[in-house]
Amino acid sequence: MAFEFPWEYSFPPFFTLQPNDETRDKQLSTWSDLILSYTKAKKIERFVVSELLTTELFQNRSINRSLNQEAALAVLDFMAENGNIEYQDAGKESCIVFWRAPQQWAALLYQWACDTGHLDTVCTFYELREGEYAEGQEFFGLDPVILRKAIAVLQTQGKGELVQMNDQPNDAEDGVKFFSG
Repeated sequence: MAFEFPWEYSFPPFFTLQPNDETRDKQLSTWSDLILSYTKAKKIERFVVSELLTTELFQNRSINRSLNQEAALAVLDFMAENGNIEYQDAGKESCIVFWRAPQQWAALLYQWACDTGHLDTVCTFYELREGEYAEGQEFFGLDPVILRKAIAVLQTQGKGELVQMNDQPNDAEDGVKFFSG
């Protein structure tokens, strides 16, 4: 199934940063919404900025327009300020995208644990990301960094706790204990 782009995507000025502050803010917000919708539809949780610039997301070949790197970084910086992405390096070359906030992932995980009888038990990252009980869930295959952030939310809510098997994080062995009531 092909991703359906919004009408703005076919509007040539959309691909040029607007000089008017109010117009630019609306443009950045619309780009942010588009990127979040696109990455959610394509289940993209991490990306390299230079690689994403070459995709259909930033290049509309039907109107021969593309967003240049400066404009794309302005959009991504806007998204970072709003908590929708997190740069993974100082050079802003790679990102994690949060098309669902860690609080929302935490709620989904906890609801799943309640629904499937996994309260007061430890589930490994493997079970949550690749296990048969998690198959078909929105968090199936979730990036481990996002999973850890969701578990941190559960910890602050008193609904779960990160269980680390070693001193260092290990995405194959670590898990979460979900607490009841």
